[in-house]
Amino acid sequence: MDDRNKESQETSERFYDLIREAEAKSYETCECCGQPGRLARRGGRGWYKTLCPACSVKMNFEFVGSEE
Repeated sequence: MDDRNKESQETSERFYDLIREAEAKSYETCECCGQPGRLARRGGRGWYKTLCPACSVKMNFEFVGSEE
């Protein structure tokens, strides 16, 4: 593998690492305000969002599952 291909592969790997980090943070960051949040749902089979307590109340969402 020449240097350009190696650099390209390393850049791609770092890029995908950053995507995985962002995805992981999205599970615990409120979509509306950026504060710590949890998975919430509106309606029995409705919309799912990651929300903080304040935004979940404003938007009429209920948290899913138990808080650990």
